[in-house]
Amino acid sequence: MGKSVGLFDDVTFLLEGVRAWYEGDLTKALHVLVPQIERGLRNIVAQIGLPVTKPHPTIADVGVAITMGDILYRAEITEALGPDLTLHFLALFADPRGFNLRNQVAHGQVDDVTSSVVEMLILTLLSLNPTQPPLSLNPNALDRRRIAV
Repeated sequence: MGKSVGLFDDVTFLLEGVRAWYEGDLTKALHVLVPQIERGLRNIVAQIGLPVTKPHPTIADVGVAITMGDILYRAEITEALGPDLTLHFLALFADPRGFNLRNQVAHGQVDDVTSSVVEMLILTLLSLNPTQPPLSLNPNALDRRRIAV
């Protein structure tokens, strides 16, 4: 296991994605960073005490990971991230009226990768402040004591 930093238990893939962006390998950066951002959001969910799995829709007694859409449409996440950052995540990753990058990547529907799209991913990572505990996400969050430092 690699080094743990903030929201990320292992930053190996995170660093690979950032390195790919820096070296101009935009396709690799996109396909590595989008799942890592989703993982960071899932860690926020866990840190505020919410489940990170849900029942499989057709197989009894089997759980699957919650998706970015499941995460971002929860009121508790809006409270933790703040409404502006939540809207940013929704528009970029999970809302079909926006870029919907998470689903585009997950379902193999990416036709072209531009530097501006990958730069939005880098800015999104910076907004998560991966080197600090999630307490710094939303200073107005009501119950920040539940988030592990």
